[in-house]
Amino acid sequence: REWKKAGKNLRFFTTWLAASAFNNLADKIYFHDAELAYSFGIHLPLLNEFIESDRIVLSTETRAEQSYYRALFHLDTHLIPPYLDPDYFFPDPSIRIKNRIGYVIEDLGTETQINKISKIKNALKKNNIKAEFILAHGTESEFNLQLQSCDFFIGLNPGKDKFHSEGLARMHLEAIGLGAVVLAFDVGGNREFIFDNVTGRLIEQGNLNKLIESLIYLIRNPRKKEELRKNALWVCTHLFTKERTWLELKHFLDLD
Repeated sequence: REWKKAGKNLRFFTTWLAASAFNNLADKIYFHDAELAYSFGIHLPLLNEFIESDRIVLSTETRAEQSYYRALFHLDTHLIPPYLDPDYFFPDPSIRIKNRIGYVIEDLGTETQINKISKIKNALKKNNIKAEFILAHGTESEFNLQLQSCDFFIGLNPGKDKFHSEGLARMHLEAIGLGAVVLAFDVGGNREFIFDNVTGRLIEQGNLNKLIESLIYLIRNPRKKEELRKNALWVCTHLFTKERTWLELKHFLDLD
């Protein structure tokens, strides 16, 4: 407030439109939208206000989000790809355990997701496939170590909405970086890095039977499994780099 009274040109970066203590003082807001369910939900009146006052610069992290802004507001957004830090997210084949399947509790529907895991376990058992499931949790180092030991990662996020369901499910991208083959539902930004049958399996939203079928196929076809793993790691190390992210971020924040 003192800076505002002193006539300074205040430019704020935010990922949360409701941060009014800062945003209401800003001459310009640099808004990185990672969750359309809020921006086009309870925060929509705020978004309208900032757009109408021409005080906002927009960025997103997926092409789906870009398309939403183009369709509803006829506005373009900067596309800032996520950065996957290779110092933290890297594979370690020496500790990878065959048929170990990792998962996390990704939303408030904990009981529903645990039920899904039970169904997957039962299906593998019926097909005489031995597999170990691990619920990844803990500190960052513990979490990463657990996923490095996984052969597969199951993304169970069902999405909040059929279109603007998620921003980018970063957990799925991190699992790839840690060396797991990812099978996930086609929600939100998963298409940014999961190219079906090329870098993983992208399953029709909520189709658990298809996910189970794809998992069984990959367990029984190790050559295809390793092909997906290799392709996915290449995408991670070439597309989600510090250099690429920083290049777009500088342009978005007028730091060129």
